[in-house]
This record gives sequence, C-alpha cells and structure tokens, in this order.
Amino acid sequence: GSCVDVDECSALSVLNTCGDLEDCNNVPGSFFCSCQHGYHPDPSGNCIDVDECSGHTSDCEQRCTNFPGSYNCDCYYGYRLNVDRASCYKVEERQCEAEEAKDCEHGCRLKERNAAPCFCRVGFTLNQDQHTCAPVSTCSNYGCTDTC
Repeated sequence: GSCVDVDECSALSVLNTCGDLEDCNNVPGSFFCSCQHGYHPDPSGNCIDVDECSGHTSDCEQRCTNFPGSYNCDCYYGYRLNVDRASCYKVEERQCEAEEAKDCEHGCRLKERNAAPCFCRVGFTLNQDQHTCAPVSTCSNYGCTDTC
C-alpha cells in the first residue's frame, strides 16, 4: 500500500492546533503553524503584532499609525497621501476649491486632514448650504428692537 497524507489544516480537521493569529501549513505527514502576516512570535511562541511604526519598518514618508496586523500611512497638514499609500505631496492652498468641488462664495481654507471648508469674510456668516454667505444682522446679534 501507499501512504496518503492527512491534511491536518483542512477546515474539517480536529488536528489543527494553530491559534487565531496563526496560519496552518500542511506538509507530508505533518503540519506546522506560522504567524499571520503582520505578526511575529514572541519568546514563548505566541503571535504578537509587529509594530511597523515604532520599528521604522514601514514605508511611510511622514506619519504611521499601527493597527493589529497592519498599519496606515498619513501625511502632515498641507500634504496629501500619494496613490502608493506611503509618500506624500504638498497640497496647494488654492486646491481647496477643487477638494470637494466646492463653489465657495467668499473662499475656502485648507484645514487639518485636508478638509476644505468654505469661509465668509468679516460681517458675513456661512449659510446652511455651507457654500454661500449672508450679511450678519447686528439686530439679531445684539437684541435690537429697532428695524434694521
């Protein structure tokens, strides 16, 4: 007779003793567990998160945020993440108008996280549409009883 390998890693197998953060690797006559991508074994063999940010192993150009099993890159104020999801490019102040196809009546400013809210000049207030401005009524602000 010939021997047939038992796949200890199959979903139906009760022989798979790998933990939640481990991958099961079937080999002829046996199997072994290895830590999933983004994890590494600690001295006792348990899989723990690789902190790519503190270990400077990420490819992030400016900021790095670690997550269990992974990480994300982010950019400083005034910069935006490139399509490579690692490097950053400088955002022009005038780009705020195009940021969300905004048509701001008085203007917009690039804010933290590259949001581009509209603003109104002194003496005006931003309307509920978040694009147009209305003159500030001094009567409504100061409780005047006179007709303005």
